[in-house]
Amino acid sequence: MGIHFVPILLNASKLVGVLATLSVTANTIAFIRFRKKFLEPLDNPLDESAEDLATFDTDKNEDDGGFFFGLATAPAHVEDDLHDAWLEFAENDTADSNPRPSQQPPKGSRSKGGIEEPTLQYTVTKKGMKSLKMAMEAISRGFERFSEKEEEEECHNVAAWHNAHHPEERLRFWSDPDTELRLAKDTGITVFRMGVDWTRIMPEEPINGIPNSVNRAALEHYRWIIERVHAYGMRVMLTLFHHSLPPWAAAYGGWKHEKTVNYFLEFTKIAVENFAQLVDYWVTFNEPHVFAMLTYCAGAWPGGHPDLLEVATAAMPQGVFNHVMHWMAVAHSKAFDLIHEFSKNSSLNARVGIAHHVSFMRPYGLFDVPGAVLSNTMTLFPYIDSISDKLDFLGINYYGQVVKTGKVTRQQREIAWNELQIAAAEGKTRPFYRAVNKLGLMYSGGLDIPIQRPLIQRDWRFNHYQLDGLKDPLSCTFRFVFAVFFWKRGGNRKLKKSSTEGYLDHNYSSITTKDRFIPSVGAEVNEENLQPAAV
Repeated sequence: MGIHFVPILLNASKLVGVLATLSVTANTIAFIRFRKKFLEPLDNPLDESAEDLATFDTDKNEDDGGFFFGLATAPAHVEDDLHDAWLEFAENDTADSNPRPSQQPPKGSRSKGGIEEPTLQYTVTKKGMKSLKMAMEAISRGFERFSEKEEEEECHNVAAWHNAHHPEERLRFWSDPDTELRLAKDTGITVFRMGVDWTRIMPEEPINGIPNSVNRAALEHYRWIIERVHAYGMRVMLTLFHHSLPPWAAAYGGWKHEKTVNYFLEFTKIAVENFAQLVDYWVTFNEPHVFAMLTYCAGAWPGGHPDLLEVATAAMPQGVFNHVMHWMAVAHSKAFDLIHEFSKNSSLNARVGIAHHVSFMRPYGLFDVPGAVLSNTMTLFPYIDSISDKLDFLGINYYGQVVKTGKVTRQQREIAWNELQIAAAEGKTRPFYRAVNKLGLMYSGGLDIPIQRPLIQRDWRFNHYQLDGLKDPLSCTFRFVFAVFFWKRGGNRKLKKSSTEGYLDHNYSSITTKDRFIPSVGAEVNEENLQPAAV
């Protein structure tokens, strides 16, 4: 018996070895192709000999090829007196538990500042029903199941809930919009992007008809806020859906169902009828793929309640991600037609688009290549392609600095880059409010007390990201061992003093050309404005 078992064990070992070899080889080839296609340096788009490296025609109208900068807010981020899904999500110990008695809105209507707010409609979760809560930390750490059992230590789903003194007030934009509008105006921007909250306008599912479900007082107040934006000399870009799904829609599955499209169109119609004459640009959806992923695939945002099967099959062609994105694409296309039809009949010039998030995934380890390719393929293009014939503009959310003067000069770039190099060389640090593990992986969980991270001699504002290779321990060890055979002797770069009383890199031009230099976009050259950057 034992003699016959040995050949079977040997053959099985050979089969495992062959499969492992094929897997490693296939993933290695995939990574080489991925790196060559997506991670190789691009040709420098700038004219390095010019004094003005980049110029934005901010004085022209956008119809004539002009360019404008704007600032964006979202109701869930800034509005007080808003008992929405995010507030419920933040207050509760777990995303799927019900509001505690002390947190339930009072019966009847609430009133603040003369504006009556109808009671928000809640739906009780079925007893014994367990759903998968996959916080962003869990994406790297593994799935974590949360039971209905209360934990001894109070835990909130939104870090700001215990980092801020009065988190439920947010930025008080609802009761005091002028504070934010003054700050926006002082930056020099010409377009202010704000949203209208679906839950505030339609606190209940309109099963008894739209007229009985609309908060008219909220519509009037939103109109007043929009008029305040114009009073500060800024145009209005209005977002209809900025990651806030009404709790009554989440109760039946939200964007997994076609009837949410119909409800959203009714909401859009109400907004258009009340605000069209005051709105310059319409944004139907903000970063739809981000919402779909974090709500219905990860369960990290309120309203999705994914179970284990939905998470496991989310990326499949018929999975929950594509299903939700399909209905959101249908909703955009129909809203596009609705807005244009109303505007045409009212002799208005409507511009309708979406705000897109261009997120690019890089593989951490050798076997992450398929995941990175799949993620990039699913998030970057499909939604935009599906609505491309229903777009007047495509907004790109840009999380960085803006140009106040309309141009970026060589001197600005040299000073900013020089400041960063000096700060990094002196070992300066910056506060960082995200948890980081021993491998340097960053999680989304907020920290009450920040850690200190060192400044480095690269900066995302200059596009100085370099991919030395895969970052998993095995790949790093392999690269370190083989680096001995490819080591080349080189000198340390030294900094020299410049006419701006700073220090310039001897190899500055060659570095910027090699690493796809993209200029920092900041304010006018002013020593007080040139703060060391970090990644």
